[in-house]
Amino acid sequence: MNPSTTTPSPTEVITQAIQAITNPSPDMLEKVATQTWESLPALALGFGTALAITFGRALAIRWLKGRVESRNVQKGPLLWLLYTLQGIRAWYVWALGLNIVVQYLPNAEFIDTPARVIFVLLSFIQVGLIANAGLESGSRYYLSRHPSDGARATTTATLVLIGKMLVWLLVFLLILSNFGVDITALVAGLGLGGVALALALKGMAEDMLGSLSIVFDKPFVLGDFIIFGEYMGTVENIGMKTSRIRSLGGELIVVANRDLLASRIRNYGRMYERRVLFSIGVEYSTTAEQLEAIPHIIRGIVEDEKSTRFDRSHFSSYGDSALNFETVYYVLSADYNKYMDIQQAINLAIFKTFQARGIAFAFPTRTLHIQQAQPAPGGKKTEPKSAG
Repeated sequence: MNPSTTTPSPTEVITQAIQAITNPSPDMLEKVATQTWESLPALALGFGTALAITFGRALAIRWLKGRVESRNVQKGPLLWLLYTLQGIRAWYVWALGLNIVVQYLPNAEFIDTPARVIFVLLSFIQVGLIANAGLESGSRYYLSRHPSDGARATTTATLVLIGKMLVWLLVFLLILSNFGVDITALVAGLGLGGVALALALKGMAEDMLGSLSIVFDKPFVLGDFIIFGEYMGTVENIGMKTSRIRSLGGELIVVANRDLLASRIRNYGRMYERRVLFSIGVEYSTTAEQLEAIPHIIRGIVEDEKSTRFDRSHFSSYGDSALNFETVYYVLSADYNKYMDIQQAINLAIFKTFQARGIAFAFPTRTLHIQQAQPAPGGKKTEPKSAG
């Protein structure tokens, strides 16, 4: 092929266009000045189109938001359309208008080809953004139908993240193909270089595999309260490399997925009911009839509380200073605050009932018995004895 007829690459075209714009020749400036009036229709068409799309997009988004908030419509398609319109960026709308101007601008051959190449590049990026918006809208609509399912939320969030990565990989390959890169050779090279890359990024690869393990094995899901090592908190996010845990103190704990899975995890989010054991002690002066009544008193108090299941209450042991009773019951909820409310109500009811029945709670005491000295035969006194 004759080199004079060889089509320049997009990179060369863009470089030539930038040089022509930044360092225009006098002939070019004169040519542009003489054709200003002839360019007005192209400018009006291009920028008018951009303005019309901008205002139409804003009105459509406002209308769709109102419809989505209504309860009497099918929200799936509307959500997808809403997120699609929100995914269209303002810079792309004005790039479209500028491309129209260039296409209809008379005698603008010097910038026509590079403008087309740049517009195609921006179009690929915009398509990627719209695809991401579609994934977001689909996942939110799906999760809105299962609002309390943490397992679905965890799986969906990870699949959306993987989908976004695949979308941008495809966009990247299309851009390279548009710039004349041999995609087939590139993909083959990735197969060979992937092994070396995986060895170099071993830690990151382990974190990503850990993320997939969390998604599919589900040791915990979003919203679960977990304890691992010396840390505890609620799972807020499970990423490809790290997971984020909100502690009871409010700070955010960021931990690598491989470190999280390597530790022993106590998942309180999977606890459907809470076993509660508590003990009380009464004084040794308590009568036998009162001791027999105490388990029945405690049972009645526990059973009067909602969301509880009584298990047992027994006179369990003789203590140093008290007669000890042990009680076990279940709170039919994993909510810690609810458990504390129930335990507080039980404690107050026991205190009031014991006070009304004259049953005294024991506290650590020591009784000292003193024996007065008695005269011994022969006029001698014996030493006093004490026991404690």
